[in-house]
Amino acid sequence: MPVRKIQQTEIGKFLNKNSPFAGIWENIMHENADELPAETKELILEYLHPKLLKLLPVLEEHRRTFLLRDGQTFKTKNLTPLKIADSHLGLHFKTKATASHVEITCWVDIDDVMVNVADNQWASPLIFLYKDTIYLFRQPLDALQVEQYQQHGTLRIVNEEWPDTCAITCCR
Repeated sequence: MPVRKIQQTEIGKFLNKNSPFAGIWENIMHENADELPAETKELILEYLHPKLLKLLPVLEEHRRTFLLRDGQTFKTKNLTPLKIADSHLGLHFKTKATASHVEITCWVDIDDVMVNVADNQWASPLIFLYKDTIYLFRQPLDALQVEQYQQHGTLRIVNEEWPDTCAITCCR
């Protein structure tokens, strides 16, 4: 069953096989889950994204996907039915130059409506929840890009640093 493959123990096994820090991931993931290095996050995304691509259509086929909001008791009346989108999201960036800095915002196109990634109703950037519909990103590494915009909404880069920042992020 695909659900088993996305559990933390399976992710730990994958990290143990594909990382130079074999054998210590269980401790690191429990203690510092928010402070993982970018390379580790990339490995986790590399593992989880294809698993979710396989799992979500199965869940949609059975129409048994629900959301229990934080703080609510597990009762039928508190479950919100979710739809799973059959299309995947791509990222769109908008920039605005001011006298002292450049502001960058990140957007996704959902049914021809541009939605700011900060409006994601899911805590993790790997899944995008909007109006009771779950979306996945086209590229797994898009979730790493989304993470910084989801936390801050808008990135502000000082004009002097803009050429270097643009060269790094635009050439990926």
